Amino acid sequence: DPLTGAPPYASGVRSCTDDFASSLGPHLLTIEAMDEAGNTSSSSRLHSVMPNRYADEVLLSSPIAFYRLDDPIGAVTLTDSSGHGNHGAYRNAVAPGAHRPAAISCQRRPAPRVCELAADPQAYSTHFGGEGYGYVQDLAAPRTAYTLEAWIRRDDAGDGSVVGQGGAGQLFVRNGRLGLRQTQDDVLSNGPVLTPGVWWHVAATWDGTTTRLFVNGAQVASSGSARKAPSGSATVYVGYGEHAPWFRGDLDEVAYY
Repeated sequence: DPLTGAPPYASGVRSCTDDFASSLGPHLLTIEAMDEAGNTSSSSRLHSVMPNRYADEVLLSSPIAFYRLDDPIGAVTLTDSSGHGNHGAYRNAVAPGAHRPAAISCQRRPAPRVCELAADPQAYSTHFGGEGYGYVQDLAAPRTAYTLEAWIRRDDAGDGSVVGQGGAGQLFVRNGRLGLRQTQDDVLSNGPVLTPGVWWHVAATWDGTTTRLFVNGAQVASSGSARKAPSGSATVYVGYGEHAPWFRGDLDEVAYY
């Protein structure tokens, strides 16, 4: 102020910048601002970017069935966490509750640092061996579109069925690569090879005209010839199917949409 000698006051913000980080984990957030008079100010604060809980993300998409495969030791019931009550049963060489590590890193202990403040509850996967499987009878097959997904960790290089429904989609591994039987059409990927002993996220979608396969979120195959819709009600199998032998290894977070 030329009359009083007081410093000028801002009549508004000229600019404001920050270095906000969106990657997971702890970060130092710094905000720098300048007002219309040219005065500057800076402030720093700690913030953390944390992942959503895995199950919450699945449930947002309203699955028909959601098998987390963390049932207690000796369980005979294949528990559905979708809220629709599509519970099933375990048969033969299946070991629920054997404290096999979960596929999701935030569900393991000790949890990674990025999971500290909003970690998923500790969970486990289930081991399928020999002729073990889970099944759910008389589930209505989606007629216009569906998605199947799971986390898998293979014991060996053999073929294996992951999850599927008779007369609808059946997700499997053949020659180390992901495949789907969509009614009368087999869709096979050229890779990657799903290395045993490593967790892989596998998924398949059918939108009424096109089938797509995904490994770790990347599309690895597609087909426009699988146009026949699923029909009626049929049994859903986990770890078993008509187009590959019983799965040998760990399965986790199987979902059907």
